[in-house]
Amino acid sequence: MPLLAFAPALASAVLYVLAFPPYGFGGLAFVALVPWLVSLLRSSPPKPRVNPILASWVGCMAVSLLGFHWVAYVLKQFAGLPWPVAGLGLLGFSTFGQLQWVGFAWLAPRLRQRLGGTALTSVAWLAAGALAYTAIDYLLPKLFRDTLGHSWASLPTLRMNARWAGAYGLTFVTAFCNLSLAWLGALWLDRDEPSTWPALRRALPGVLASLALLAACWVTGSTLQQQVRAQLATAGTSVPLAVIQANIGDIEKISAETGVREARRRVMQTFFTLSDQALAQAPRTQAVIWPETAYPSTFRTPDITEDLELDQQVESYARTRRVGVFFGGYDQDRTLRRDYNALFFLPSDGQGLQTYRKNRLLLFGEEMPFSDAFPQLRRWFPQVGNFGRGAGPEALEVPTQPPTRAAPAICYEVLFSEYMIRAKRKGAQWIINVTNDSWFGPNAEPELHLALSSFRSIELGIPMIRSTNTGITAWVDPTGEIHGATPTFEPAVLPVELPIAPLPPSPVERFMDPFGKLAVLASMAIWIGPWVRRRFQKTPV
Repeated sequence: MPLLAFAPALASAVLYVLAFPPYGFGGLAFVALVPWLVSLLRSSPPKPRVNPILASWVGCMAVSLLGFHWVAYVLKQFAGLPWPVAGLGLLGFSTFGQLQWVGFAWLAPRLRQRLGGTALTSVAWLAAGALAYTAIDYLLPKLFRDTLGHSWASLPTLRMNARWAGAYGLTFVTAFCNLSLAWLGALWLDRDEPSTWPALRRALPGVLASLALLAACWVTGSTLQQQVRAQLATAGTSVPLAVIQANIGDIEKISAETGVREARRRVMQTFFTLSDQALAQAPRTQAVIWPETAYPSTFRTPDITEDLELDQQVESYARTRRVGVFFGGYDQDRTLRRDYNALFFLPSDGQGLQTYRKNRLLLFGEEMPFSDAFPQLRRWFPQVGNFGRGAGPEALEVPTQPPTRAAPAICYEVLFSEYMIRAKRKGAQWIINVTNDSWFGPNAEPELHLALSSFRSIELGIPMIRSTNTGITAWVDPTGEIHGATPTFEPAVLPVELPIAPLPPSPVERFMDPFGKLAVLASMAIWIGPWVRRRFQKTPV
């Protein structure tokens, strides 16, 4: 089958990937889907012809291969697979990583039939098509919960609309713009007469509607941005904190080179030294923040004398420096015989330890699906973790001056909007996200992970501190602006004066990020409702 038949879907895949970090050409998102959509909406596709669902699936695979190429790096580093096998794993992941195009390709012929009516009716059906794309994207499981609307991360004014619409609301707007331009392109290519005016006349209302929608988003985004910045400027409270990036991603490798005891000593000494540098730079610092799994053992559940010594070193550091310490590590429930990926907060007096256990576990990394029902899976895949699941969202009491409450999130938990909303509702005033991105390599994933995380600050109106082992460490204000981003795979210290400003709850927070669910319900009513009505309609006698 000629490669030319897949050219529209492949062109859209390239544009789609370029719209996201690390490239960040967010404006491309409004045209990225056009080549692929034109091929779906044309009434007489040119030769060589190809099944549109197959072409869309090839486009989905291209998005995963280009945008998530680091999955192979994960399989090589984390699972210890040889590169050829890791490459096959990436290929397998790519077959289902971005299937929203396949779902929409099935719907496209039905949409094309309905777009043949009046110009105003076509605008309504373009909106219905954008809702359907959003609904399909919302329903499909994804590793990072990424959606087309996240491409707005590089558009400072427009991304503020996430405060009222969430990422899936931005997906709807972007899909509508793409569909309106694609409908224009399809009509122009299918025209019988040499004049372009008839095609333009039929598609013009949709194009104008998309421009009006973008203009409204610009005005709304600009207004929200000014309001949030004004409130931040008048914030009466800021908390001095320091974030430590020790550039330690793989303690097992250090252990293999130096022995377990020496590896643990080096890890702790690195964090202590960098923390002292931070305190020297910012003497007012009230807490230092170490990243996920920074502590190389279980905390306060020692099995051997060395573990007890490590506990005492951290406790001594907090007391002698008179500073609180956030640190990622492992917690243990000896009754249940279960380990947990955890975030600890140890106050400066060493008393009142608070522990948060990770709730959203990474499949095939921290848990093996169905392993409780089929224990044999754990023996077949010993490299996959078997961590327990924490209770859920929390808000930690942080005895800063004045006291604050922090919403903890470990690794990709911060990507789940509803999860973080529940933490905010418990009184959280800022987000602390600790993560270990060292498994994903130096390119693409750290930038993408940070950009997706930044939407939580916009939606909830609270700042976020992101502490990583090997980068990118940063803090994010409620406009989504990223501050102090550190380079990857280098030690770094980031002093932060974190503003605590009371912002009113956003619509996303009030209604638990509803747009994805509303898109599903609306699409069911529009696309499935008539079929159900006809199916159960009584046949006349």
